[in-house]
Amino acid sequence: MFVLSIIVAGVGGVQMRKWCIWLLILSTTTLLLTACGQKENVYKIGAEGGLIQSEAHGVSLAVAPNSVEGTTKIGIEPMNEPDALGDDQVTDFYTFEGLESVNGTVTCTMKVTEPLSGDTYAAVTMPAYVYSEGRTADTIMYIPCIVKDDNVSFSIPVDDIETKENNQSLIDLFAGTSYADNGTPTIRAAIISAQSTSTTSNGKFKIVAGSTVRQIDKETVEAYLNYLYGFYKDDLGFKKLEDYGRWPMTVTIRGLYPIIEDSSSDVAGYFYDVGPSEWIVINKDLISKFDEVQRTLIHEFFHFVQSRYGSYTWLDEASAVWVEERYKPNSGYIPALYKKFGGESSQIMDGPTNTRTAVHETMVTEVRPLLST
Repeated sequence: MFVLSIIVAGVGGVQMRKWCIWLLILSTTTLLLTACGQKENVYKIGAEGGLIQSEAHGVSLAVAPNSVEGTTKIGIEPMNEPDALGDDQVTDFYTFEGLESVNGTVTCTMKVTEPLSGDTYAAVTMPAYVYSEGRTADTIMYIPCIVKDDNVSFSIPVDDIETKENNQSLIDLFAGTSYADNGTPTIRAAIISAQSTSTTSNGKFKIVAGSTVRQIDKETVEAYLNYLYGFYKDDLGFKKLEDYGRWPMTVTIRGLYPIIEDSSSDVAGYFYDVGPSEWIVINKDLISKFDEVQRTLIHEFFHFVQSRYGSYTWLDEASAVWVEERYKPNSGYIPALYKKFGGESSQIMDGPTNTRTAVHETMVTEVRPLLST
């Protein structure tokens, strides 16, 4: 701007003045774009893949070749929530925009400046379907990491991102109910440390607990999960549990964090099924109320049992409530999804009249008799 003003002052002629005015306009527009229009930390990646680096934040994404079609924009932005997961969080949360367009392997590396202890995981938000509410919601998945010096690397399971398109059958089923697509899914991640990891004696569950979870509470959860596996497989006869090939299932005992995930801090726990991964979350803030924890484990692990027989959304939630009431009665819990249709826990196994499908009939003939024994 200063240089242009000198040129205008020192050169005469109408044509030169017009030329200088156009330069002035162009220069001003460029300055405004630099100051206001360009979004920082947005990178382009092509079909050849490559490495995206935000050196200012110490975060990089390695995208495998042939993972995107054409050119895709991917953003890396800090959330400025360094304590969203409590004392065990050792990096800020970062938002990765555009990963829903990637089909392949994405490896993230974060630079850690705080000391690590115990076991280290990446806490990654993934959209998941919540049966009891008939909607998709963001939840936190714990992903094992590789630690090298002050760098922590992990794989982001982008192929498992749930979108409106691959949930269309659920949208159709719950037309007129509380089901709502949350728009474009956003992946976020942070590193947590000081976790305690153990496997139950029957080898079926991997328990991950934060630094504030008491050992006695963790052991109590382990013992009850051991019992539940035998109870469902042997006592009730759900033999298809033996066919599952990905034991141990992960069970995390942690807080629920509404800042990051779509959860309520007064809920005792959840079961999540995202792509090939299934896991259970137990709310550490309610861990001392063991009756509530038992009821939650009965309910949430039964969702996993159901998945061995084929999933049908209405009956899945209905039968999980039913078995919870049968073996740990008087919870008074009726999922939000059923309040639209009314009905008590003794009736919700019937489902709405428009859900009589082959899958429904299979669940009724195979699952309900086992629960009634």
